[in-house]
Amino acid sequence: MPEHPKPDPLDACRTLIAAFRERFADRPELLQAIRTLGAWALDELGAAPAPHSRPPESAPPAAPVLVPKPIAGPVVVRDDRPRVATTLKLGDTTVEMVEVVGTAEEARAAEAAAKARMLAARENPAIPDLYVRDLDVVIKRTRLKAESARWAVERRRRLKAGAEFLTQIGPTDAALVQQARAISDCYLWMLDPYGPTPDESLLADIAGCYDTLALAAELAKEAGDADDIDFKRAAYRLIAEAQSGLRASLLPVDVRNDRDQMDIFVWLRDHTSSERIFIDRHMRVEDPADPTQWRDLASRIEAFRESRRASADAAKQQRALINKAQYHAGRIGAALPSPAADDWAKLLTAVEQAVARGVAPDSRELLKALRPIVEHLPTDAPLSDAAARAVAAARAAAAPAAPPAATADTDEAEPAEGIERERSPEVQQVANLLRGKVVFFIGGLRRAAAQRALEEAFDLAELRWNSTRPHQSLTVFETEIARPEVAAVLLAIRWSSHSYGELQEFCARLGKPLVRLPAGYGPNRVAHEILTQISDRLETAS
Repeated sequence: MPEHPKPDPLDACRTLIAAFRERFADRPELLQAIRTLGAWALDELGAAPAPHSRPPESAPPAAPVLVPKPIAGPVVVRDDRPRVATTLKLGDTTVEMVEVVGTAEEARAAEAAAKARMLAARENPAIPDLYVRDLDVVIKRTRLKAESARWAVERRRRLKAGAEFLTQIGPTDAALVQQARAISDCYLWMLDPYGPTPDESLLADIAGCYDTLALAAELAKEAGDADDIDFKRAAYRLIAEAQSGLRASLLPVDVRNDRDQMDIFVWLRDHTSSERIFIDRHMRVEDPADPTQWRDLASRIEAFRESRRASADAAKQQRALINKAQYHAGRIGAALPSPAADDWAKLLTAVEQAVARGVAPDSRELLKALRPIVEHLPTDAPLSDAAARAVAAARAAAAPAAPPAATADTDEAEPAEGIERERSPEVQQVANLLRGKVVFFIGGLRRAAAQRALEEAFDLAELRWNSTRPHQSLTVFETEIARPEVAAVLLAIRWSSHSYGELQEFCARLGKPLVRLPAGYGPNRVAHEILTQISDRLETAS
């Protein structure tokens, strides 16, 4: 009977380890246990090279096979290929004298390439792009980690009190692990029997930091879709503090690069970079937030979100009342000279409520509704104080404007003969380019009549006129100019000529067209300067 070859114990171990790795790929604690046992066995028994038979000397060698990367799993070596003994690193464990396919030169080349990759990774510790910026997943993971950290404290207390593991501990462990398996890349290190075991007070702070990061992720969802640059900046500061606090809380237990902390950091880094928002705290390792202050931070995040919700609700109410006022004003105008008394009553009520909720009595929206019909208001119409102020503003706006006299500090005013002249064709051209947009005006003293004239001539959504003092720095307006709704910037250079350079610089950086107004800001003159200086950019933008 032919003699069967004696089984190789190393081959058997490789087969078992490969099967174990495939079966329990989602159980990192079991894989770590195998690694620990393997390292212990190597230390106890030594790592002597396993005997292998060499191919006959007469057998022609086959072409060498390159090994471009470490092999994960059992290695099957055919006797007709050259082999070489080398050193293999598995995590923190070194296995000596492992035979691999290839020549000694190829093994040395592969080792050199691996060292080069490790060196490059150390020199360029960039955060990889594999992090998922799905904030909903971050919220689920952080809340589950917070719950698991608190359970770890309770679990420890019950075990000390002699609780039965199968009935009082195991079911909760299994339920939490099952929830983690249903979420992408969710590792509950605090329940890993081979993981860190921080004291109870530290675990409580870690749980609080995870919960606070979940609040920050919810805030990030709101901030990412917002247009208000001030809201974004304040939100991003809170988010930066939350992720930094979690990172600081995990350092004592040597949990580094927590997936959720890194996800939020990468999300925040990308958004602040693309939106050109500078966050001056807690975005660097050497500037950590205090992890023990998570309660205060959570309260500030909640208060900030509530304030934002209240502001949004107030804005919706204002818009609804303005729309109501404009609707009834339109009905009145269409029914003149005999509009329904009910429309007047509803119009005045809507105006009163809008002013009471923060709408300026001389706001463009209310003036647009009231000015065409204000002279037809019944003399006996009851007016509240708020409605009376809006009516007075509308009557002032409807009155013919007197030509402003030029003085030493108002020499940019339109000449008297130009006030009543017919609008030039250039005004209509500019209106076609700027209709419904916001323009930022810098210089001089704001005049309501001149502001309305420009808004109406170019059919603007708003002209934001910011008065200045002579020789005032213009960098204070950078935040306002950066707002996404601003389509162009007008500068009365007689007031701010020395600051033109810095204004031009940050307008170029923000991508905002800048128009210099050398003299006057009547619609015809402004239209001419706009077409001369930036018409090509406005046409491209539209």
